[in-house]
This record gives sequence, C-alpha cells and structure tokens, in this order.
Amino acid sequence: MTAQLPLLLEPADLAAHLDDDNLLIVDLSKDQVYDQAHVPGAVHLDFKRLLAGTQPAPGLLPSDDALSALFSELGLTPDTQVVAYDDEGGGWAGRLLWTLDVIGHKKYSYLNGGIHGWLAAELSTSSDRTRPEPSDYQVGEHDPATSPAPPTTSGPTPWTSTTTCACAIWKKYAGSWPSAASRATRK
Repeated sequence: MTAQLPLLLEPADLAAHLDDDNLLIVDLSKDQVYDQAHVPGAVHLDFKRLLAGTQPAPGLLPSDDALSALFSELGLTPDTQVVAYDDEGGGWAGRLLWTLDVIGHKKYSYLNGGIHGWLAAELSTSSDRTRPEPSDYQVGEHDPATSPAPPTTSGPTPWTSTTTCACAIWKKYAGSWPSAASRATRK
C-alpha cells in the first residue's frame, strides 16, 4: 500500500515508491515526449480529456460520466495515490490534480520539475507504453471548496469581472485608464 505522498514530490522520492501498490503515475506530456522517455510505469493522458471542449467555454470540466469513464480507464480507485507531471511547466498536471480535488479524490502529488526534473536527476526512464488495469471509478459529489460554480445565463459573465479587475489594476498603477487613441499606439 502506498503511503500518502506529499503534494510536491521530488523525483528521487518518487523513484523510491515506483513499486508501491495503489500508485498511479500520470504523464500529461505531448505524445512524442511520452514515447521518447517517461517515468517507468507512467500512463499517458491527453490533457484534452480533462476539458469539456464545448462552446462557449471549452475549458469547463467534462461531465461526471465522462470523468468516471476516464478515471476508470486509468485504473483509479479511492485508495489510489496519483502522481502527475507534464513537460510544460506543470499546467496540465495541475489541471489533473485540480480535477481530482473537485471530485473529492485527495490523494495526489505533483512531480517537482515534471519530466525535466526527472531527467535532470538522471533517473531511469521508459519508452514502453504502460497499459493501466481498468477500474470501475464513479465520480461522486464534488467538493464545494474547489468545484467551479455552474455556468449561468444571467448576471455578470466571468469576462465582466476580469475586465473590471484589469481596469481597476490599470487605474491604480497608471493613474487612469488610457484613451482608445493611446491604447491603439501601444500595439
């Protein structure tokens, strides 16, 4: 059984746990990077599967049914410790960890430095595709502390608050919002 690993996991610490039961290492790198070198035992996940992909907000979470299918394919169970990494600075690995947090799965870690940190530590790699043992994972109730609010059709849009924030920051640091003419000359 895998002990609860820290949120930020150093490559050498992960290397010591590679043979642990209930450990799922997820590589969210580009396909060609995964095929060239990945942490031994890591399964590849296309980050697009963590996105709903529908307009007007393609970045929303997929449906619970889609997430249940995805995590079942990956072999996730309630006891699984997930370690995620990518090749782009952690954004996609972070998206996976946030998604897990939203669905209430709190056993997760980020591999510090991603695949680049692993390679810099000169640890062994694999180029073999890992096929996980499927499970029957069912997404349960979302954690209200991290779950995004459902989209609404009335009231301010997310863009309204972002624009308001940008305007307030500009006014605070620049003194006033620039005119359209002066903004056009900055392009």
